[in-house]
Amino acid sequence: MTANGTVLLDTELLVLLVVGQTDRTLISRHKRTCSFVEEDYDLLCGILKRYSMLLVTPNVLTEASNHASQIRDHDRKRVLTVLGRLVQGAQEEYVPSTLAASDPLFPRLGLADTATLAVAARSATVLTSDHELYLEASRAGHNVVNFNHLREAAWSRG
Repeated sequence: MTANGTVLLDTELLVLLVVGQTDRTLISRHKRTCSFVEEDYDLLCGILKRYSMLLVTPNVLTEASNHASQIRDHDRKRVLTVLGRLVQGAQEEYVPSTLAASDPLFPRLGLADTATLAVAARSATVLTSDHELYLEASRAGHNVVNFNHLREAAWSRG
């Protein structure tokens, strides 16, 4: 991983980050993060400390907002408040939907992941738990890290 560079999270990891920042105990109870444990959130935070900037796309933010909202009302407001604060501190890069949709990978990856690849081409590191996104970013020669590989390594050490 490139130290002090820019990192771009996929939707699932952005939701994990937001839910964990809201309340670590929500991770196991939230529909979109229940496949993670609190130690995964800690691992993610440790990785993010290596980067100077969090990069986001409107596509990933929209998906993350929709996914993070899938929780009871009281917690939804808290989670979205944290997401709003996170957005304020991130750098946002826009990829026109017409450009992403014209990419040959669009029918397989969808809008958010295709836009993520377009941004990754501009020298951001992609941190993802999505196998297909990881494979395509690797094939394209982008700087990409599979979070699941890091989880497995952490579990084998722990």
